Amino acid sequence: MLSDRVWRLAGDERDKIASVLRTDILRGESVGTMIRNVRRVHDNDTWKIERLVVTEGNTAYRAAADFNAKASEVVTGLRLHPGIKRSKGCVDLANEDRYGLGKGVFLPGDSDVYNPHPNCTSYVTYEIDSRWL
Repeated sequence: MLSDRVWRLAGDERDKIASVLRTDILRGESVGTMIRNVRRVHDNDTWKIERLVVTEGNTAYRAAADFNAKASEVVTGLRLHPGIKRSKGCVDLANEDRYGLGKGVFLPGDSDVYNPHPNCTSYVTYEIDSRWL
């Protein structure tokens, strides 16, 4: 869930910054040194922020596509395409024929396509009922 991941990241950042500040205060460091040390904590964790944004942005995209597919009269499924940042699990899902509709085709409402793995850049396309083509 988005809020859980955001709060976890925020809590980790808060704890690391608090630890740096406590240590620097006990050592009698200058304000300039403390600012540099806090900045280092943030800079070292930038990858976590980027990963969170990629994961949540793409998850929201896939969930929205699924929401639209469920509301559509012409969409019969969602085809999962592995993205640039793929894992074995993502590729396996894209090759799975769970419903006999073809590799990587999932029914609207099948939440497996929302977040195949952290940092996932896979995307979905709609499978259209052939009567509408």
